[in-house]
Order: sequence, then C-alpha cells, then structure tokens
Amino acid sequence: FWDVSNPDSLNYANYIDLNTIIERFSPTQETLMVLYKWMSTFGIDSYVATPTRDFVTIKTTVETAQNMFQIKYSQYSHPSHGTITRSLDRYTLPSHVAEIVSFVTGINRFPSYGSISVKNSPKRTLEQTNVTPQVIWSTFNTNGVKGNATQNLQAVVQFLQQYYDPTDLTDFQTHFNLDLQPADKIIGPNDPTNPGTEALLDIEYIMGVALKVKTWFWSNAGLHDGQEPFVQWAQDLNAASQVPYVVSVSYGDEESSVTKDYTDRLNIELQKIALRGVSVLFAAGDNGVGCTSSCVNDPNWPASSPYVTTVGGFANPGALTGDTISSGGFSNYYSTAPYQVNAVKKYLSTGPNLPPASQYNVTGRAMPDVSSFSENVMVFQDGFEEPVGGTSCASPVFAGIISLINDELLQANLKTLGFLNTALYKIGESTPSAFIDITSGNNGNGCCNGFTATTGWDPITGWGGPNFPVLKQVLKSFQLKKN
Repeated sequence: FWDVSNPDSLNYANYIDLNTIIERFSPTQETLMVLYKWMSTFGIDSYVATPTRDFVTIKTTVETAQNMFQIKYSQYSHPSHGTITRSLDRYTLPSHVAEIVSFVTGINRFPSYGSISVKNSPKRTLEQTNVTPQVIWSTFNTNGVKGNATQNLQAVVQFLQQYYDPTDLTDFQTHFNLDLQPADKIIGPNDPTNPGTEALLDIEYIMGVALKVKTWFWSNAGLHDGQEPFVQWAQDLNAASQVPYVVSVSYGDEESSVTKDYTDRLNIELQKIALRGVSVLFAAGDNGVGCTSSCVNDPNWPASSPYVTTVGGFANPGALTGDTISSGGFSNYYSTAPYQVNAVKKYLSTGPNLPPASQYNVTGRAMPDVSSFSENVMVFQDGFEEPVGGTSCASPVFAGIISLINDELLQANLKTLGFLNTALYKIGESTPSAFIDITSGNNGNGCCNGFTATTGWDPITGWGGPNFPVLKQVLKSFQLKKN
C-alpha cells in the first residue's frame, strides 16, 4: 500500500485489479472451513459470504446466538428510536476461531446518532458571501476546466436514508449555467420524493466542480450497530468490478463511539480500495476539536483514519479563514501517519497558542489533511435555493478537484491518483503554492481550546484549499518522472 502511494517509489501508481486483490488478500479455503465447521456445530449451514470471502453474514435465532457467543440478549427501548436487541456481555469465541475473526457485529453496540450533517446558519448567511460553483472555480483556479476522459468516474456516498431528487440537480445546474448532466448511475436505494440536503449538496457540488465527469450516486441502506455501515460499504466497493476513481463521503461518528476492531477492519478495506487507484475523501466533521466532558479531543471517524483524505473547512471568500466548526485534532486510536510526521512536528513546535497537552493525543494521527468552503454554500432543494454549512460542503468540492486532475492524467495515458496523502504532504512541504494556505481561525469547542490556523499545515484547515493548476502539474510530474 505505502509503496504504491509514494511518489518516490518505483511502484508509485502500479495498481492492481479485483482478481489480484482476491488472490492476494482473501482468506484461504482452509481458514474459511475453520469458521464454517464451528458454525455448523450450532446447526448453521446457511450463510452469505462476500465476493472477497472476508465477511460472512448469518441469520439465526436469539437463543442460538446466545449459545454461540456466550452472551445474554435483552431488548432496549429509546423514546425516539424504537427498540433494539443487544447484549451487555462481552462475546467470546473459541481460541481457534477468535484468531481468524476480526469482529462480530449486532451484539454490543448501541446506536449513536451524532453523525456529520449539513446545517443552516442564518447569522453567517448575513455576514458572508454566498459560495457558488463560480466562486469555487475562481478561488481554486478551475475556470473553464471540464472533464473529457471517457473512463473517468467519481461518486458520492450516502447513508442514513439520504436521497436526492434529479429535478433538484437539474435546477441547480440550470440556475448556475452549468452543462445539464444527470447522474450516470444510482447504486442502492433512492427515493426522489424524499430528498435530503446532505445528498443534494454532495451530488450538486461534486458535479458542479468536476464538470462533465461521470458521477455515481452510491446509497447504502441499513446500519451497523445503529451507525453508518462503513465496513459494509467498503466491502461492496471492493467487490465491484468497476470502481469510481474518486469517492466523497460526508458522514461520520465520534471516534470513541466505535469499537477499535471495527475501525481497524475499515482501515484494511480502505487500503484495498486504494490499491485499485481510488481516492477516498471524508468530511472532517462540524464540532471543532470534538471536546469531551473531560476536556479531551475526541475526533470524528472515519475522518481520523490514516487511510482517508480528511477535508476540513474554511469560510468567507473575501478573506478566507478557518471555520470554527472545522473538526481537527489528533486520533486517540491511531498514531501519527508516516506521511505527516514532519508537518505535525513543525506545527507542534511553532504553532500559535497550542492547547494544553492534556487536551489532545500529541502522538495521534493528525487531521484534517486539506480543506475547502464550509459555510454559505448554495444548494437547490425542493426547487428553492438555500445556503448550508458544514465540512459536508468541503469534501465533495475537494473531491471534484481531484477528479479534474484525474481527468487530465487519464487523457495523458497516466494513472489515477489513488491514495492521496503521501503525495499531498510531500507537495505541501516542497511546493506550498499548490495550496491556498489559510492562516487564521480557531476550532475551539467547549472547554477544549482548539487549534489555531497558521502558515503551512495546521489541525483546522490542513494544507488549505487546492490551487488547481499547480497541484495538477506537480501530481502529474510524479508519474512523468517515473516514466
């Protein structure tokens, strides 16, 4: 993984296909038989395995599940979210089974409803300039750039029953004088009679930035322990014969609300996705440093994963400043990623007004990596234009910029960018003009002081916004140099 994503490696951008991934990384038949034999002792002979053979779904009775995992189930009710069957017991597996199983779902975790979402902010609406596709083009220097590579493909990913109405997309494109272009494909459920702001924002702005690039709307039904089924989505993406080259996701939960075995498994799936030349971008979140009652930074996840590009937010096109809501800080699950060691060390040595060390994990994976507009972004919903805010705005915009760069690479018979961060941090350190640096703003929240933006990388805006012409040229040079 690291080799393929490192511009200094001879293997940079040497991606592999689905069949090779299955051959190299899927469990052996012998391993699977250990699991199936154990399941059969409880009378379970029917199951569904994913095409990559590393996830197995079973349906059984509560009594059988209690015997399998040595637990006791009970029913729990919530006044707003209904009844759920869960256990307060830690599940157990025989040692020979435990050594081949990453985790078991549907037992312990209770739902969390603190997911990233777009928001309205009337006060900021009055104070700031509206952000439109034209403002984005002008700020990031993409005026007149459109996709031309027929094989190029991007996607926005939705959870929690967020749908879009194609009529709103057409209204958006018509109002802002864009080429009329429908989504190329819808994967999963979509109810156009019940559109959500999140879904509309995502698809309107990734398509409003990466003009003429084919776009998929990828919708995921269901929940994982009451939260977004990120691993299931990643599994589905990994099993697809054709994949989008850029994926934007604007959902997440507090890192502490998700078990580490689950986050570890998503990291594995994300690395496999990257090996196919796919760039995955996540919104950083909208709660600043994510302060706990103990005044400790609790970042959002999967934004805290070292294997995604995390997009923070800035505001005010007239005088760009880090958005106070832009989630940033340091993971409590994962250590500083190798690609960011120098940038983080510099910030912690020279950054202004650092919070007390007791408020954050100084050795954790730092975020965000980059940023874009996160306030007063104009969307169309139900035929009306309205401003929304949140880093949910920022992720699809930055993703669209990456799609435009991919488009030029593909036209030149080069490879797509794949996992971005190793290259982005290298560029930030060597060619800072490839980014629009944001040097003001603080993301304090509650009793947590927050981090202050400064020159270079910082834990509120990352490296800043993309300066498309320079960023494109440097990223292209990495592959030209290798060839």
